[in-house]
Amino acid sequence: MIGVGPIVVAPVGRGGVAALCDLVAPFVPEARRMAVGGESPPGSLLRVLASLGGGPVVHVHSSFRHRAVLRDGLLVRAAAARGCPVVWQFHGTSRALASAPAPGLLAALRWAVRRAVLTSVDPWLVDRLEAEGIEVLRSRIAADPGAVVREPEPGLVLFVGRLVPEKGIRELLASVAGWPAGARLVVAGDGPLAAEVARAGPRVTALGWVDAEVRRTWLGRASLVVLPSREEAAPLAVAEAVAAGVPVVAAGGGAVRELVGHAGLCLDRADATSLAAAVTHALATAFPEESDRVRRAVSAELAAEQWRAHWALARARVHG
Repeated sequence: MIGVGPIVVAPVGRGGVAALCDLVAPFVPEARRMAVGGESPPGSLLRVLASLGGGPVVHVHSSFRHRAVLRDGLLVRAAAARGCPVVWQFHGTSRALASAPAPGLLAALRWAVRRAVLTSVDPWLVDRLEAEGIEVLRSRIAADPGAVVREPEPGLVLFVGRLVPEKGIRELLASVAGWPAGARLVVAGDGPLAAEVARAGPRVTALGWVDAEVRRTWLGRASLVVLPSREEAAPLAVAEAVAAGVPVVAAGGGAVRELVGHAGLCLDRADATSLAAAVTHALATAFPEESDRVRRAVSAELAAEQWRAHWALARARVHG
């Protein structure tokens, strides 16, 4: 059995949620990390359930997408049934799921909120669920851009992220033809669409997955970072870019707009035409730097303090 220390349940790997948990972990040494969801096999969920004992806080990091809500909802229910205080934190958001939630999903969330503390990094999701009478607290993200030496190359546009359709990578590739002469796209990431990126043409450079040190080198060289995701909550790629002093063109929810602030452009819809226009405008614009603001906003130490506050609230709901 696992002892009384909190259990942080989150995916492992290269995703933003795993990176966030890695950053916060040194500031919550009393917590134990366990992997579930994402790329993890179903057996990992069973191991988590079997290990619960002594009523530890269970902090489940999840995305608000169909599969994750169903899978992680089972873990939340099982932990609550064992008398464990539970924090259920949502990251990436499916706008379709949240805009028209099925009655069964709403019933499950209303059950969960009576026994757990629900939080989200996405202010839009917080407002959407609260409109249904489901209390959701706002949660912080954490990012660490490190020391970035800025020597921007004219026309160098950087994308950092997983190469999947929901990140808008196809629309981004299609937009390159409408960029100013001399502008080029550098893509850092891997995923199912890697082959499409690799054959996108001479104005597109595919780096594959890169570690933090290499990513910071490219942030130093980039004139612009673009993230045209359709279902983004609070992406670390945007936080790292603005914190490093790189202007951003992005799409996504309220947290994206908060992170970008005046340091770039936010699009309501990112198709090839709107992206080409936005990139052209951004490359010709001197945006104010807001790195200090974002570095404070994404402090891992402050995120750890918030985790502890949410753990205390979850304990109070169970133990009074």
